[in-house]
Amino acid sequence: MIRVRQIKIDILKDTSDELMNKILKKVNIKKEDILNYTINKKSIDARNKEKIYYVYEVDLNIKNENIILRQKKKDIIKIDSNTYEFKKIGKKNLKHRPIIVGSGPAGLFAAYMLAMYGYD
Repeated sequence: MIRVRQIKIDILKDTSDELMNKILKKVNIKKEDILNYTINKKSIDARNKEKIYYVYEVDLNIKNENIILRQKKKDIIKIDSNTYEFKKIGKKNLKHRPIIVGSGPAGLFAAYMLAMYGYD
């Protein structure tokens, strides 16, 4: 699987066809070569108020991946898997429940993951 970064699309022209055209142009392949793709990240580039862009990162499964990677383009990289697995650490029951300091994004995520794995 490869990841294609920095695909810019004008905010007024944002369609799936436009995204596909930009992917094909950036990677220099035909549509038939793409087995499937997923959008990994979509952000907005509003540094220039006259021209606002969506900036995409897309993960592609394509035929002949090695040929594309040999070109060594800076915005095309090989990735393994983009799934995260929460690892259980320790085998003993806790004497005291975990304490999470802060309720920002990291604290809320930590609380969520602990709750999913059965911690109070």
